[in-house]
Amino acid sequence: FPVTIITLTKDSIADYQYKGYTLSANGHPQFQYAYKNWMLQDQIIPGDNSRGLKRSITVTGEGKDKTMIRIAQAKSITPLGNGLYSMGDQEYFVQLTPGLFPKIENYQGGQVLLMSANEPIQYQLIW
Repeated sequence: FPVTIITLTKDSIADYQYKGYTLSANGHPQFQYAYKNWMLQDQIIPGDNSRGLKRSITVTGEGKDKTMIRIAQAKSITPLGNGLYSMGDQEYFVQLTPGLFPKIENYQGGQVLLMSANEPIQYQLIW
């Protein structure tokens, strides 16, 4: 499932409702979901030089400012500077849009990279 909101007990996707998708001018789908009082828009497109994927997530609705969205999970997460993060033993990388400040937390024997749902989230997975 495209977006997971971490709770104190477990990850849950049971409350998500698929609401369809639209196509961009380039033919890329943007998926819509409802979760509790929020609407989520999620788009994944090919990354630069075919080296990964670009993703953008937008959450609208009341209370989103108190919610964190997990964008990556690995055994370890290492900040490399300029918004670049190494996942595990450099298994892949996450490049955040400049000006976004994630939170790294320990979770289920590993770490997660979290972003506030308050602003649109844009990042690239690189391999």
